[in-house]
Amino acid sequence: MVKFIFLQNKFMKLRENLSMTIVVLGLSCSGKSTFSNKLGKLLNLEVFHLDSYYWESPWIVDKTFDINDFVEKENSIIDGNYFNYAFTERLDYCDCIIYIDCNIFVRIFRMIKRHITYCLTPKKKNAVSQKINFYFVFITIYKQIYLQPKILQYLKNNYHQKLVYIKNIRSIHLEDENV
Repeated sequence: MVKFIFLQNKFMKLRENLSMTIVVLGLSCSGKSTFSNKLGKLLNLEVFHLDSYYWESPWIVDKTFDINDFVEKENSIIDGNYFNYAFTERLDYCDCIIYIDCNIFVRIFRMIKRHITYCLTPKKKNAVSQKINFYFVFITIYKQIYLQPKILQYLKNNYHQKLVYIKNIRSIHLEDENV
């Protein structure tokens, strides 16, 4: 409850036209993009999905991608991990870090659903979501078990004052009653 109040207070600052940058983190298929889009719409903030800039096409990195373009974006939401690319610089600069945790089975279900949806619909495809295999599922499980606890401990140790941890994304309702 304390963290949710902290989150509400941070959002109220944005409504008062104060500058704020939010970084949204979480493992793949945890709901980062959906959450970021809804939060951006609610707060009238530009949302930058790092996947959209990093991947040129399925599993091919865009050589023009420069993470430094996203380190000091003001009044924005930066969605994506990219731990090897100016991670601490982004976290140091931002005002609020939101980490979305999600059950591994839900993530795998979303991964399969996303793959099927992007294969069957003609809309613009996410470069990463077009390809799925057992190796990718294995890496997803590995990250949940071994990497996520380390990430969370790092965030708690170094950024606890601006960290908002969301265990159940469905419990957060991003709707503006005044609009």
